[in-house]
Amino acid sequence: MIFEMRCYVLKTGTSEAFMQAQHDRGFELVRPALERLVGFFQGMTGEAEEVVHLYRYDDLNDWMARLQSTCGVAALEPYFRTVREIARSQESSFLLAAPDAVLSPHWNASSDWLPAQGAIGPLHDAWPLGGGLLIEFTRYQLAPGHLAHFWPLLHDLEQSVDASARGVLIGHFSSWIGPLHNVYCLRMFRSAAQQQASRAAFRRSAAWEAFTRQAAPMLQRQHSRWMRPFSIPQLSPWLAGPG
Repeated sequence: MIFEMRCYVLKTGTSEAFMQAQHDRGFELVRPALERLVGFFQGMTGEAEEVVHLYRYDDLNDWMARLQSTCGVAALEPYFRTVREIARSQESSFLLAAPDAVLSPHWNASSDWLPAQGAIGPLHDAWPLGGGLLIEFTRYQLAPGHLAHFWPLLHDLEQSVDASARGVLIGHFSSWIGPLHNVYCLRMFRSAAQQQASRAAFRRSAAWEAFTRQAAPMLQRQHSRWMRPFSIPQLSPWLAGPG
């Protein structure tokens, strides 16, 4: 399996127009893509007016077939024109799930979540879409040649995490096509207050101290930002189930 992370930076003040365009287009014409969608996320910190899409595909052939299914569809042209007019930039990267079920609980040798399965685990009832839900989106930029040594450090760190205090882990991913030597972690919290309290406690822990000491020689940069899931159920199937 592979993942596509598609990032749009929109023109200032056009986030609502982008969301309205999703409603106006409807969802049936893009059903092939929605069958592989993890979720749409909207930036809260970092780049202003940013939207990130995360998809899970079987392979590049699956990605190409589903992408081409929208090409030349006349009914989709108004949507494409609208998005092209308000988008300042668009980038796509392909990722691989971490090779460890602790770090990738939903995509591994024994689990492969897709929207048709419904919301991930108990999220539909326990984590209702909307409100103050927050995604902590962390990127570790590694020096070349260190990825294989970095995974065990993340594994040990994750094993030390008190799950009740650290929100819900969506997964860890590594870059495959696009900017290389990057590891991404997506984790969800009920609110900014929970994330801040969790971060403060975690940064005081012995596990974090050990991780930073061992990871420091491998890391070029570490970046964290906040995002929120789209409130449109069809675009957040990991929380709301299939649209």
